[in-house]
Amino acid sequence: MGVEAAPGLAVLTFCSYNIARSRRAGEALTRLSPDVACLAEVPGKRWVKGVASSLQARVTYSPTGILAGVAVLLRPPLAFVEWRPIRLRGRGRPALLLALVTGGGMRFAVGAGRLGDLSAERPAQAEALLAAVESYLRLHRCPVVLGLDLEEEPRGKAASLVLERLTDAASVGGCASSATYRGPRPTSRVDYVLAGEGVEVLGCRVPQEEPFISASTHLPVLATLALPSRKMVSP
Repeated sequence: MGVEAAPGLAVLTFCSYNIARSRRAGEALTRLSPDVACLAEVPGKRWVKGVASSLQARVTYSPTGILAGVAVLLRPPLAFVEWRPIRLRGRGRPALLLALVTGGGMRFAVGAGRLGDLSAERPAQAEALLAAVESYLRLHRCPVVLGLDLEEEPRGKAASLVLERLTDAASVGGCASSATYRGPRPTSRVDYVLAGEGVEVLGCRVPQEEPFISASTHLPVLATLALPSRKMVSP
């Protein structure tokens, strides 16, 4: 991280990954070694703390059920200022975890989460999620990046609501045709890195090889983004 993209910008890698409660996903996440990881369906606090230790990363975790939760990992010099768990109503433990992050001259918000299992419930969950993000940004006045499992493809009603307000890194970064879910619907793209205003998408990919294929029913989305940084401004 810290590579200059343009005056006033610094580059970070962001990963959106639904672990699907698979403990084998730790190796995959360690292989990616992103600057920021937004995780859903994490198999417990102890597991994610172990992965964070292997990455020498900081972590915040919010449980959504028994041995399940959402989490954000940060690699140095990034650090948490605060975090806020948001509960979303519906089946399937929908949730959002928002955090304010500083480090390397940057200050931004990041969010990890997922929508629910029932398509009829997801539009309302998407609206609640967007309202929570907007409220958080009014408070902190900073750029935002979200790593979400929206449980549906971009043309879905809930996903469309979210994509109207945020930039889909896969669409800009050239991997919009890459499926991220390997369960009963193996051609579905349901996982996203989403960038807010002031964040530039430099690239995006969905790893299609081992250990990612066997680590989880989902594949990670890895995006390279440029964010405002005071350190990258020329004197």
